[in-house]
Amino acid sequence: MQELLEKLGIDWRLLLAQALNFLVILFVLKKTAYGPLIKLLRERRERVEQGIRDADRAAEQLKDSEKIFSDKVAEAEKKSSTILMDAERAAKEKEELYLSETREKERRILDSAEKKAAHIEESSREKVYEEAVELVKSAVEKIAGQDAERIDNTLIAQAVAEAKKMKI
Repeated sequence: MQELLEKLGIDWRLLLAQALNFLVILFVLKKTAYGPLIKLLRERRERVEQGIRDADRAAEQLKDSEKIFSDKVAEAEKKSSTILMDAERAAKEKEELYLSETREKERRILDSAEKKAAHIEESSREKVYEEAVELVKSAVEKIAGQDAERIDNTLIAQAVAEAKKMKI
């Protein structure tokens, strides 16, 4: 084997020294460059994986937040429509109350006006009857040619009573 190496021009001592140098350099590089580089790559991979997990969790939380938000918006819409319906109902009740109060006032005013009109009508009738009595007295005086005091007051009272019955 040594002959073969010599024919090829390889010095086995030099080859052994170079192999030893290679192993020393390999050991030094492994300790100083390859080991820390592998460690750095491993840490970076772990950080990337952690970032992906965090992003997935954040996406889930975002979905949960959006669901909660949409639920809250729907709840707020329901509450606002309920409040609006309650306000409309209260407004209608107040309107009905005001209308009934107004109708009651209107009825009282009309009743009062009717009473006043009836009172005025009655007092006007009384005046008309008094004037009728005076007219009858004066007519009787002219026709009979006598003083009205002497003419029978009962006759005049009967004429006025007849006129009241007719409701002139």
